[in-house]
Amino acid sequence: MPPSPQSTSAPCLILNVDDNAAIRYARGRTLAQAGYRVLEASSGEETLLMAATLRPSLVVLDVRLPGIDGLEVCKRLKADPDTDHVMVLQVSSARSTTLDVVAGLEGGADAYLTEPIEPLELLATVRALLRLADRQEDNLRLIRRVSQSERQFVEATEAADCGLWDWDIQSGALQWFGAHERLAGMQPGSFSGKIDVFTQILHPDDRARVWGRLRDSMARRDERFADEYRFVHPDGGVHWMAAVGRFFYDDAGQAVRMTGVVQDITARKEAEARQRIEAERNRLLAQAAEQLLTTSDPRALMPAVFETVRRHLNLDGYFHYRADAEGTSLHLVSCAGVPEDVLPAVQQLVFGQALCGSAARLRSATVRERLHESDEPAAQLVKSLGVRAYVCHPLMVGERLLGTLSFASKGRDRFSADDIVFMRTMCRYAAAAMERLRLVADTIERTEERMRAEAELRRSRDAFFDLVQDAPFGVYVIDQEFRIHQVNAGAQKVFTNVRPLIGRDFAEALRIIWPEPFATEAIGHFRRTLATGESYIAPSLTHRRQDSDEVESYEWQIHRVALPGGRFGVVCYFYESTAIRQAQDALQESEARLRAILDRAPAAIFIKDRDGRSLFMNEECARVFGFERDRTSGKTEYELFPPALADQFRTNDQVVWESGQAHSLEEQIPQADGVHTFVSHKFLLRDPDGAPYALCGIATDITERKQQEEELRRWKDELEVRVLERTQELQASQERLRALGSQLAVTEQRERQKLARDLHDYLAQMLAVGRMKMSLAKKQPDLSPASAAVLQDIDAVFQQALTYTRTLIAELSPPSFRDYGLLAALKWLGERMEKDGLWVQVQATCAQVPLSEEQAVLVFQCVRELLFNVLKHAGVSEATLRCAVEGGDVRVAVEDRGKGMDADALSRAAEPGHLGLFAVRERMEALGGRLEIESAPGRGTTVTVVLPQVSIEQDSVER
Repeated sequence: MPPSPQSTSAPCLILNVDDNAAIRYARGRTLAQAGYRVLEASSGEETLLMAATLRPSLVVLDVRLPGIDGLEVCKRLKADPDTDHVMVLQVSSARSTTLDVVAGLEGGADAYLTEPIEPLELLATVRALLRLADRQEDNLRLIRRVSQSERQFVEATEAADCGLWDWDIQSGALQWFGAHERLAGMQPGSFSGKIDVFTQILHPDDRARVWGRLRDSMARRDERFADEYRFVHPDGGVHWMAAVGRFFYDDAGQAVRMTGVVQDITARKEAEARQRIEAERNRLLAQAAEQLLTTSDPRALMPAVFETVRRHLNLDGYFHYRADAEGTSLHLVSCAGVPEDVLPAVQQLVFGQALCGSAARLRSATVRERLHESDEPAAQLVKSLGVRAYVCHPLMVGERLLGTLSFASKGRDRFSADDIVFMRTMCRYAAAAMERLRLVADTIERTEERMRAEAELRRSRDAFFDLVQDAPFGVYVIDQEFRIHQVNAGAQKVFTNVRPLIGRDFAEALRIIWPEPFATEAIGHFRRTLATGESYIAPSLTHRRQDSDEVESYEWQIHRVALPGGRFGVVCYFYESTAIRQAQDALQESEARLRAILDRAPAAIFIKDRDGRSLFMNEECARVFGFERDRTSGKTEYELFPPALADQFRTNDQVVWESGQAHSLEEQIPQADGVHTFVSHKFLLRDPDGAPYALCGIATDITERKQQEEELRRWKDELEVRVLERTQELQASQERLRALGSQLAVTEQRERQKLARDLHDYLAQMLAVGRMKMSLAKKQPDLSPASAAVLQDIDAVFQQALTYTRTLIAELSPPSFRDYGLLAALKWLGERMEKDGLWVQVQATCAQVPLSEEQAVLVFQCVRELLFNVLKHAGVSEATLRCAVEGGDVRVAVEDRGKGMDADALSRAAEPGHLGLFAVRERMEALGGRLEIESAPGRGTTVTVVLPQVSIEQDSVER
């Protein structure tokens, strides 16, 4: 048995092809015994299909096959990339000539055997072909690896934009690879391979330097070489290259060869240039930012910044404007490069005016180039200053415009994009600085306000602590160790019997106060809240205390809070609701009593909602309307009453709803015994916020009362007729009495005058004669002393009688009144009142008083009565009597500065014991006059008698 072709790997797959089954079997058996896996095919088509599908390592192929012969099959296998690696061993018994062998090998066969074939020869050929296949596979893998490496290297150099060179220093031949031609600006394949071409494309400024470095490196026998130089492209473009190479030397130390790589670093060089510019600009921006951030004067913001960047940007001037609060105009803050005579024209700009105004209105940068060639109207102002390039940026903070900042150059026609970006950044710094100044001012103000607020907060916190301490509800705090941490004054009552309190174990304190199991349940709630942070709102609590016999009710809840030091605790808020519970019990009892009262009330009481649905009616209401009260709830008047009656109720209810006021009205309601009249008082029920939610009505049956009122109205009409008759009779009697009183007063005065004349003419005369005779008797010479004394006593009696008689005559009828009229009588009366202790000042603005005799008499009597009232009641010793004629009326006033009277005293003027003023008023009214009284307690009294004046002829006619 020959050895296995593979000892460590799977057996090779061999496709055995022959149309002769016996030969195919014998050959396959030989191969299988040698350890190969053998598949069989009998035609060319089958062979191609199996080879493409199974990819065998070797095909033993008979030349003569039906359909496609072996030669064609071999050609197709070698032509297919998927099967070209398959080794083909052609065998034939019919084609065994040298030409047949040559044709088979040239057709692609890897070996050719003619039958009959010895098994050993067959196996040796198969093993040789399989070894050859393995070596070919290794070669293919190596080729693929090398190809891939070359491809990756080329791709890498292409991707890195690199070129390779190989320079034969002795011959001067130069080879370029990769992207070298493209980097040199040449078309692919146009490089001539001469070193002189490299020198020609070098930048003229770099040629001497580069060759000098090359010679120096070779003289020093440097192995490595690196340099940067520039290529000048045919289009004039300049590109920077970075070259890295290696020298090779012969045994004599002469440089014979140099290889290397070159890369285009133009972008890097440009970036470095931009970076240098950017670094300079960043330095300038940092310097400007520092200047802006350290400046506290708005006018000094920009001058220093302008000097910082002026040389870098070749600037000749700037304008810094501030926007007004209305957002309509700009005001110049500072500028540079502007002549003095131009300043007035640029002090203020309206939005849209000139270039700065346009930037402010549009909220975007305004850029102008080559202004000396511009005819734009808005640019003429800066153009007149010789400016050629101009940029104006709005100074913005968010959406808010602070102003504008513009830069001008007379030596440049335009600013680059980077220049504009740099200026924009500078403007943002300026805007930030302006905003900083505003914010600093605002911060100072807010700081002061915050300090005031903090002080107020401290006061508020202290006040809040005092409020919590003095609150009617209880608050206490339990700390993380489950000890009592803090207790306000409202909670002290609960812990009265727990001493010491602060720092006491809370569970121990609760068990002192409350009995089990409530104490344990409450402790569990507190521990759960402390552990989980879950708040607990307890149901209403009513318990008998453990430490006393009192039954108390509480509403309480607990929450976890953060205590100082970052530790948790539990705060309990509770409110003793014992009084509330008692009040609720009392309220329920009161509601029961109220319902009983309502049900027993004789009036019909009902409550409806806004839609007229019945909410409540008492028993009387249900009885009056014949309802079952339990079946009326929720029903409207249209469901309970006839439509006409329901309309009446709804209309009346609507008046109350719309006005919001209570209304009382009468409603006619049909009953079994006829129409009854009810007086209904309807009003709105309101919630605690004052919003109406229902209408309540109280209806009372007043049918009997209405009948009684109708009867009473009839009686009242009859009574009014009788009263009118009696009133007319009384008024007539009163008029007669007033006339009679006036006549009596006149008659009294006349009788007084008659009596006074009689006393004067008779009694006074007789007393005077008697006294004269007594004087003669006293002159008799022979009188004894005793007789003289008697006569003297009799003379004194006569004198007293005469004086009394004269006084009585004067009081009955003053001589001045009788002889000189009312004014003189009033003056006499004033003098007379001095004897009784009242000093009267009489003031008259008329020479005489135009009154009739009857009026004068009554006025005199009234004044005398009023003066005596002053003497008795005013509590003063002085009074004033004024007499005047005004507007056809005679006005006589008695005035004092005494105690005065109030309205009640005036209203009692007609009561017994107070008839003085009443009598005076009646007398005046009888004469067609009136009595005016002005008085107030402590301010004295003025009583004025007013009578219409009359002429003497009128008085005679009336008399």
